[in-house]
Amino acid sequence: MPINIQTEENAKLLIIPNTLNEEEMLAEIQEVANTCFGINKSFILDLNQVQNLSEEFQEKLCAMHDLFYHQHNLSFIISSPIHLISEENRQLLQVCPTQAEAIEIVNMEVIEREFLQDEE
Repeated sequence: MPINIQTEENAKLLIIPNTLNEEEMLAEIQEVANTCFGINKSFILDLNQVQNLSEEFQEKLCAMHDLFYHQHNLSFIISSPIHLISEENRQLLQVCPTQAEAIEIVNMEVIEREFLQDEE
């Protein structure tokens, strides 16, 4: 199954197939992330087809999450089965079970940012 990249109203959605290794996944994630920064869109990463992730890879996702939220003021949401991400990293990441929920979270965060910006 090939990589699937979709553009939602407020985010880019990257669906990772189970055929990629972690190095290939990271390259795809970084490419889409750079696109997101250029067009000021949040990022939804769908890992529902992935079977497992190393702790090292999860730490890279945490770093990507921080980059989106703290340096670019954008959302970085992961859609995946709960067991795929360690409990410790789930505390640091935005993880939800479905794409639909991820899109809802992004849309709510966009509204929240707009509201906070209006207050300033």
